[in-house]
Amino acid sequence: MPGTVENRLVLISSLPPMPTAASYVVVGSNIFVMGGRYDWNVEEWEAQPPSSIALCIDCRTHTTRLVADMPVGLMTNVSKVIDEKIYIVGRVWASATIVEFDLRTEKWADGTKPGWEADDRWLTSLSTTAGKFFIFF
Repeated sequence: MPGTVENRLVLISSLPPMPTAASYVVVGSNIFVMGGRYDWNVEEWEAQPPSSIALCIDCRTHTTRLVADMPVGLMTNVSKVIDEKIYIVGRVWASATIVEFDLRTEKWADGTKPGWEADDRWLTSLSTTAGKFFIFF
């Protein structure tokens, strides 16, 4: 039909391999990919450290670029964009941590704020209401 837009998924062969157990965050026409694991060997899954690599996929040009590495490698993480910052709660081995990525400066910082606490249980989603983080398991 003329004038309609067809939404569909297409393979973008120019993208590098993507990690598993990473955080994928959409901001405008960009997808930020942070942490996870690049090792696909299931037998050695727990022995391999999580990645600190962070990259940005530009969906308009189908290109990727590295952004500053995360201060610590995270896996099985969840994320949320709040006030031009991406907050990520994830696991580093058996403990949980919170980091933030400033979208304007593209720099990382400790995401823990007064009264915040990270738990080491499996994380599934992150929500905010009235300035508070709610993490669902």
